[in-house]
Amino acid sequence: TAAATENLLLAAVALGLGGCWVGAFNEEEAARALDLPSHLRPVAIVPLGYPARPRTGRTPRRDLEEVRKTI
Repeated sequence: TAAATENLLLAAVALGLGGCWVGAFNEEEAARALDLPSHLRPVAIVPLGYPARPRTGRTPRRDLEEVRKTI
């Protein structure tokens, strides 16, 4: 399930869409709203849409020496 959801999100980004993986929701209410048969269980909700602003790229990575802590 996790791999399928991540692949869906990656495909959405390739199409210029934004999305969010929602894993905490009322499963019974979602199943009822989607009119799912009783043998199916919703495990994720993925709202998709066009972002309000374009992506600006990645945040620059911090230097390893800056974030590493020796215990």
